[in-house]
Amino acid sequence: MILEPTADKAAELRARLLKGGVQTVEWATRGVGWIAAWQNAKPDLTLVSLALPERDGFYCLRKIRELIPDHPVLFIHDYSGFLASEIEWKALAGGAQGVLQRPCAESRFLASVARMVEQIQRQKRLKSIRVNPNAKQLDAIKSALRKN
Repeated sequence: MILEPTADKAAELRARLLKGGVQTVEWATRGVGWIAAWQNAKPDLTLVSLALPERDGFYCLRKIRELIPDHPVLFIHDYSGFLASEIEWKALAGGAQGVLQRPCAESRFLASVARMVEQIQRQKRLKSIRVNPNAKQLDAIKSALRKN
């Protein structure tokens, strides 16, 4: 899901995501009311713009962390210089897995998204192993329990 207030920027991000192999892309334009859209969409990945009206991107990041602590978030902003460093630090400290400064080369954007998609796939594989262990894993667990 994309949380971006400007339609043309959201359309650009959407096009880049689709080009990078992301199958569906939802987006919201406002910092207020986005939570319901986000919860309905159940996205695997969320791109959050700092410049949302009513509630900024940091607020949205905090809310995402409250609802799903390990949900992948890529934070996006349009600032440069010292302010860009502060934004990056605050976003990463707040739990974002990545930060991109606009304008951003398409190759860098796609590489960042690809890393996050790989992380999502890895997490899903790990969850499936924990939830649905195969026979060999069950035998190992049983054996370990007997030893204790």
